[in-house]
Amino acid sequence: MHPVTVGQIADAIGATVPKERVRQRIATGIACSLATVQPGCVFWPACDPGQEAGSTVPESRSLDEAVRQAIDAGAVAAVVENGRAAGTPVLEVHDSFQALARWTRAYRRLWSTTVIAVTGDSARRSACEMIGAVLGRVWRLRVLTGPAASSVEALLQLLSLRPGDAFLLLELPLETATQIDWLCWAAEPAILVSTPVGGSCGGDTAEAIERLIGSLPPHGLAVLDADDPLLCHIGL
Repeated sequence: MHPVTVGQIADAIGATVPKERVRQRIATGIACSLATVQPGCVFWPACDPGQEAGSTVPESRSLDEAVRQAIDAGAVAAVVENGRAAGTPVLEVHDSFQALARWTRAYRRLWSTTVIAVTGDSARRSACEMIGAVLGRVWRLRVLTGPAASSVEALLQLLSLRPGDAFLLLELPLETATQIDWLCWAAEPAILVSTPVGGSCGGDTAEAIERLIGSLPPHGLAVLDADDPLLCHIGL
């Protein structure tokens, strides 16, 4: 993550920073588990929707203890849900996952990067590579391929954006429907490229494609295969 202040993060997620000196601290990354804490990061024990808050913290430790250990290891602040931990560098939020999604969206908006979402069948990886090969000749771009293990991990991938990235190529596997919703909200893709899925797709696949198309802005562009039987399922 490009360096930002704790105050910028707090403002984006609607959290109050107890002291001004904490607002001015520089954050260079997000750590959602104690194992990934590095100096300069914000400790953010977020979890996917449906999981218990703080489930990334080992059972042998309380969340309060985990926050103290993260700060001792160099974390500049911690984001936790209301009432679950106390201390000066703690930013309290109602829902840690939604707060992470809000910060990811705000961070993505710091840069004028055009996001291209690529989905469909297994050919989507090749499509990413071909699009990247063409755009990379002229512009600086970042490519995020491969399914994330969780929605949290998918959001953290978006935080790899850097100033000067003209394009972000984002691979969206159709089997991760929950991730698609959160990723599209946070990444705000302007272009959708869908490789052919075929007539054997189920209703969930058609619904996922519809949601992706629906997430595009008014000026957005969807690039679809006119011969793909999937289009019959979604009324295109």
